[in-house]
Amino acid sequence: MTQAPDAEADAAPRAAPFRFTLTELSGGLGDLGTFLPLVLAMSIVCGLDFGVVLVWAGLASIATGVWSRQPIPVQPMKAIAAVAISERLAAGEIAAAGLVMGVAMLGLAVTGTVDWAGRHVPRAIVRGIQLGVGVKLALRGAEWLAGTGGVPGGGQGLPLLGWDSLLVAGVVAALLLTPALRRLPVLLLVFLAGFGLLYASDPGAFAGVALVPPRFAWSLPDGAQWMTGLGHAALPQLPLTLLNSVIAVCALSADYFPGRGIPP
Repeated sequence: MTQAPDAEADAAPRAAPFRFTLTELSGGLGDLGTFLPLVLAMSIVCGLDFGVVLVWAGLASIATGVWSRQPIPVQPMKAIAAVAISERLAAGEIAAAGLVMGVAMLGLAVTGTVDWAGRHVPRAIVRGIQLGVGVKLALRGAEWLAGTGGVPGGGQGLPLLGWDSLLVAGVVAALLLTPALRRLPVLLLVFLAGFGLLYASDPGAFAGVALVPPRFAWSLPDGAQWMTGLGHAALPQLPLTLLNSVIAVCALSADYFPGRGIPP
């Protein structure tokens, strides 16, 4: 008795064996270059608990790996993050945007309309949204460099160039251009080295640092936060998630894992 093609394709990823190598470790941390700057900025500007975000992001990444047996990324919602940072959204507004996105994606998945939506959302709209949120984020960064727009932590601005940033850029370039080192988790090493650079430039920066557990708390957004989260953050994020995080990722899955591609 042969297995139906759809069932076979669905079961194949879960039947694949696990493997954990240095290359897998490096690939699993490949999104830190996008994830950490966005989460750090949202923690500083919007008051998110950095530890709570890391815990849930880590659990979600583990869950997708266990289910798919493939490196399916749990991508940060860049449009929501860019709007949250540039417009200083409150934590409740960010939570509302995330909940709306979760319900919307679940509805598209269980009704089977995700493919239809992916085909009918014009790519020009998605690219336009990407450009718009990128410009908003760049303008906010320019304000911080100039010392205007409310620098996080109440600082007086950030230097455009410094010995630490130039050193990090040089080290990253050297690591990426050296074939023997490409299997190393470069982004994690650079992130950890950043603490060393901070200590070298300001030894007193760690004086008030204490290890504390994440502060888990339940918070339901109110009416105004639902409207802001929906209109300002969730709606721009929806087409990006559909095409970049679902359609494109599943297409790559089919290319890299023939016969085991993850359906949208």
